[in-house]
Amino acid sequence: MAIEESQLGNHPLAGGSVILEDEACPKCDYNLKGLRRGGVCPECGRGISARKRGKRALMIDAPRGYLRGLMLVFLMMGWAGIGAFLIAVVPMIVFSLPILRATGLASVLSVVAMVGALGGSVSWSLGAVLLCRPRPGFSESNPEDRRLVRWILLTQPMWPAAFVLGGVGLMTGAGALDYGAYVCAFVAALGLAPTALRLADFADWADDLNLGMQLRTVGWMLGGCAVVDGVHKLAEVTDFALLFLVTIFWIFALLGMAVGWFLLSWRCVQLAGVTRWAILNAKDADARAARLAEKAEQERQEQDRKVEAQRGALGSDPSATRDLPVRLEKDSDMGRAAAPEAPDDSGDGGSIFRLEGD
Repeated sequence: MAIEESQLGNHPLAGGSVILEDEACPKCDYNLKGLRRGGVCPECGRGISARKRGKRALMIDAPRGYLRGLMLVFLMMGWAGIGAFLIAVVPMIVFSLPILRATGLASVLSVVAMVGALGGSVSWSLGAVLLCRPRPGFSESNPEDRRLVRWILLTQPMWPAAFVLGGVGLMTGAGALDYGAYVCAFVAALGLAPTALRLADFADWADDLNLGMQLRTVGWMLGGCAVVDGVHKLAEVTDFALLFLVTIFWIFALLGMAVGWFLLSWRCVQLAGVTRWAILNAKDADARAARLAEKAEQERQEQDRKVEAQRGALGSDPSATRDLPVRLEKDSDMGRAAAPEAPDDSGDGGSIFRLEGD
C-alpha cells in the first residue's frame, strides 16, 4: 500500500516530491510509488533518486553527463551566433566610411569577416544538429517534436553552404553562385524559427517558462523577417511595380533579422547558464539522497545493536523479553505455530453452525 504524503512528515523516508507512478527500486525491486524522492527504500534502505523519470521529469532530473554536453552545445551556438553577428556588423561599418574604404583595410576585413562567418556558421550548424538528439526519458514521439527536428536537420546545415558559395562567387564573379548562396541562406533563415522553438522546449524543460516564451517570440519574428526578405528578392527579380513599397518593409525586416539573431544567440548563452544551474542542483540533490540513505542505515544498525544488547542482558527469561522488538530472519519459524484445531463438523452431529436444511 502506498504511503500517503501526509503520513511522511519528518520521517527519514521523507524527501522531495512524492512518486506518483509505479517505479521499482534498483536494488530490491520494491515499488516506490507513494514515497518521496530523496528518501530511502523501506525494504533495503537504498537511497531513492531525487530525479524524476518520464514525462514529468525536468532538466534537473537528467544525467549530469548529458547536461554537461548540452551546456557546451548551448555555449557553442550562442557564442557562434554572437560572433557571426559582430563579424557581419563591423565590415558594414567599415565599408560605410569612405576613408577606410579607400585603404586596404576594407579588403582585409572582408576576408576576415568571411572566414569568421564561415567558422561561426559551422559551429552553429553543428550545435543545431546536436540539439536534435533525444532527451533522456523522452521518446520524441510527439509529431510536433519530430517535425521540428526534421526541419532543423534540413535547414541549419545550409549556413556553411551559403557562406562557401557566397565566398567563391565573390572571388570568381559567378552570378549563379550568388543566387545559390542566397537560396541556401534563405532556407537556413527560415529554419531559425523551428530552431528557436526547439530551444524553447529546452527552456520549458528547465522550468524557465519566461525564457521559453521569449525564444518562441524571437523564433516567429525571425521566420517572418525571412519571408519578407524572400518576397523582396522575388520582387527584385520580377521588377515588381510596387518594389519601392516592398523595399521599405524589407529594410525593417533586415533590422528585425539582425536584432532577432542577436537575441536568439544571447538566449542560447542564457540556456547554458540555466543548464549549469540544473547540474549544480542535481549534484546537491544526489548528495542529500546519499546522506539520507546513510543516516537511515546508521539508525537501523543502532536499533539492531540495542535489541541485541537488551537480549544479552535479560537472558532467556521469556517474561522479560516478550515485549522486546523481534528480528525476523528469512528462515524464521515464527508465524508457523500450530493453531487450535477447528471442530470437526463434517459429521451428522448437531452443530450450532449448521445452516437450516443441511
